[in-house]
Amino acid sequence: GKTFGSSNFKAQYKGSAHSFKYQHELCGTLLEFLRGYCTRENLPLSLAEDLFERLQREILRQKAGNGGKGHLMEQVPLAAQVLWTSALTLGGSDEEHDREFAFIINYILRCDDGALMPLLAAIVRSINSLNLKNRRQRKDMQIPEHFPPGGLLFRGGGLPD
Repeated sequence: GKTFGSSNFKAQYKGSAHSFKYQHELCGTLLEFLRGYCTRENLPLSLAEDLFERLQREILRQKAGNGGKGHLMEQVPLAAQVLWTSALTLGGSDEEHDREFAFIINYILRCDDGALMPLLAAIVRSINSLNLKNRRQRKDMQIPEHFPPGGLLFRGGGLPD
């Protein structure tokens, strides 16, 4: 049987060297991925294009860090995370396919569709580029002194009174 270790996704993810640097790379790949999903599921391409436009507007509405100056489109990893957390859905009249982008990612991962994996791996690499492990490797991200040793935090079972 297929395992994560032998999946098309893992092979593509290991092969994608870095996350996107420019917003047009993220947006172009996102649109191509959504079109591929709709083609695979025999859905109208107009659904992919509509969701893409709505996701892009959602990213453009978000303010970036640095006191809210600029837009997330200027910070590709943050824009990718907006995609992952967005509540926008594919739409259409078919309730079975009216899913959020995060669902679509997970669905394609489970299907292990080799044709969509290069696109998906690149998008996921950008989403993951802000996780703690990757941030610690970036020169512009320093671990504050108040972090626990090694940047590890262990969850507790209760809060103090």
